[in-house]
Amino acid sequence: MPRKRCVNIDWLEVYCLEDRQRYPMNADYFREHGLSVRERDYGTRTYREMFTIEDAHGNPFVEVRRNPASGASEFTGLMPESCHLRLVNRACYSDTAVEDLRVFMLTHGYVFQRIFRIDVCYDFEYFDSGDQPERFARRYVQRTYRKVNQCKLALVANDAWADFEWESLKWGNEKSMVSTKMYNKTKEMAAPKSDKPYIRYAWFVNGLVDDPVSCTRKNDKGETYKPDIWRVEFSMKS
Repeated sequence: MPRKRCVNIDWLEVYCLEDRQRYPMNADYFREHGLSVRERDYGTRTYREMFTIEDAHGNPFVEVRRNPASGASEFTGLMPESCHLRLVNRACYSDTAVEDLRVFMLTHGYVFQRIFRIDVCYDFEYFDSGDQPERFARRYVQRTYRKVNQCKLALVANDAWADFEWESLKWGNEKSMVSTKMYNKTKEMAAPKSDKPYIRYAWFVNGLVDDPVSCTRKNDKGETYKPDIWRVEFSMKS
C-alpha cells in the first residue's frame, strides 16, 4: 500500500484585477451580494483597503487587499483595479482549496494575473530512511552534509543546560523567489495562540497521530506517545 503523504498548501495569494464593470469591488459590494465582511481599520503600504470575506459557516475565507495607495502605481505599476486575494490559512487546508478560490474569482469577475505567493508543505515524523529530523539538523549544522544554492541560512535552537535541540532551519532570504524551511511544527503550535485544529486534523487523516486532540499515537509496542511532527515548507513568490 502506498504511504500516505501529509502535503498541503499553507499560503495561496494571487494578484488580479477587479472587473471594471463592477468596480469598485469594496466591502460594500460584497455585502450587497449577501456576504459577511470583516473590515480592517487600516490598510497596507500598498493598498488602502483590507477586509476578509467569510464563508457560509461564518469562517474567514478570502482576504482582500485593494485600492492602491498614492504612489503605488508609479513605483509598482499597479492600476486602480489592482488587488490581491489571499486564501486564509484555514481555507488552504481544504481538499478543494484551489478550486474554492477559482470559483470565487469567476463568480465575481476577477481577472487573474499571476500567483503572487504559494507555500507548499510536507509534514512528517521521520524521513523515509527512518532518520529523525532533529538529528539530521544536528549533523547538517556540524557540516556532515553539503548543499548547493540558497546559501543564506537562518537557524533557531533551544540551548538548555541538559541538551541543545535544533527547532528550525531556513534557506534563502525574504526576497528569494524560492525559500525552504524545515522546522518542528509540533513545538511551533504549542506556543500560545499558535494552535491550529485544522492542521492537527490533517495529521490525523494522514496517520501521523491517532488522536487529533491530544496529538498522540501508539508505537509498535502499543505504547502511547506524543510525536514531534516536522515540516518541510517551500515558499514560492513572483
